[in-house]
Amino acid sequence: MVWAVLPLKDLVKAKSRLSGVLAPFERRVLMQAMVEDVLTALASVAELEGVLVVSDDPSAELLAHKYGLEWVAEARLGAPGLNGSVAAATAMLAERGVTDFMVLHGDIPLLCAADLQQLLAVYASSDTDIVIAPDLNRDGTNIMVLPAAAELPFCYGQASCAAHTRLAEERGLSVRLVESERTGLDVDEPEDLLRLYHHLVNDPVAEHCAGLLLVDEISQRLRAVDSSGLGTAAMEVKHDAV
Repeated sequence: MVWAVLPLKDLVKAKSRLSGVLAPFERRVLMQAMVEDVLTALASVAELEGVLVVSDDPSAELLAHKYGLEWVAEARLGAPGLNGSVAAATAMLAERGVTDFMVLHGDIPLLCAADLQQLLAVYASSDTDIVIAPDLNRDGTNIMVLPAAAELPFCYGQASCAAHTRLAEERGLSVRLVESERTGLDVDEPEDLLRLYHHLVNDPVAEHCAGLLLVDEISQRLRAVDSSGLGTAAMEVKHDAV
């Protein structure tokens, strides 16, 4: 059985690159909405043995308890930063006998249980050692399923998908990429937010994000940003971590 690890930054400071579209309190509420949509998906997957939320944000602890999931403070792990905290969290679980991990981020709001089950099914196939669901640009590593025995260094940041693939292949491990819009759409830039908004207008699958982005004030503002073309001027370089 696989344990999922969900690292989260301070929700108050999250998504600063959306500052031209959303006010600070709106960015914080959006981040929580995305996390809740991801947690909803995780909590619905019976194939997962458990889910560990890693964060120093008190709200993250409350959310973990709300969904019946385990939480640990990043400070308690003694390894700050995304890569350090994920490595420490997986090592802690490995000491408890966990043999396989799914590491994912909290800003993939279109994610649903079926997507996670598909990734787990691919991982269970005999010819696959590591499964990666990259972002839409094949730059970041949105979701990764891997064995503890791989001892793979975590390299989240710019071009992490290529870095994780290279490190795995250097260890003689096979890697399979599984791509879809639902697993690939991580919201960092205004253009990502607009893509999410357009998806939700047609299919409000992400309940918490839909409840936020489809309300009149924010919806009107996003339509204005879309018509102005500002959303297409987002930065090209994207990074993991939320």
